[in-house]
Amino acid sequence: MVDKNKLILWDKFNAEADIPTLLRHHGWVEKATRGTRVDFARPGKRRDGISANWDTSLKTFYVFTTNTSFESDKGYNAVQVFSHLECHGDMSEAAEKIAAMGYTAYKEPQIIGRVKLR
Repeated sequence: MVDKNKLILWDKFNAEADIPTLLRHHGWVEKATRGTRVDFARPGKRRDGISANWDTSLKTFYVFTTNTSFESDKGYNAVQVFSHLECHGDMSEAAEKIAAMGYTAYKEPQIIGRVKLR
């Protein structure tokens, strides 16, 4: 069963998280910005070139290289990047840490007419 509060928490994090800063903290090197894409070289890369990019519009980290712990040719949202880098892929641990950072799982109910919607 899907935990709707966890989805709300993750939606907020996916929309607001500063993933480029998280990547830099983990040794990724920002190389260039082209439109909505921020290009990164993987930690330890000695030659020119890029290994991945973060799309600021799509909020997706796309990895090209096979030389990291990320799966290549795959896109990751902010929660997946955070979980991978900070929690060794443990999504439950990531949810706890994200909540502790102030991303609340509470969503104010919407009122339409006399009906409250959650």
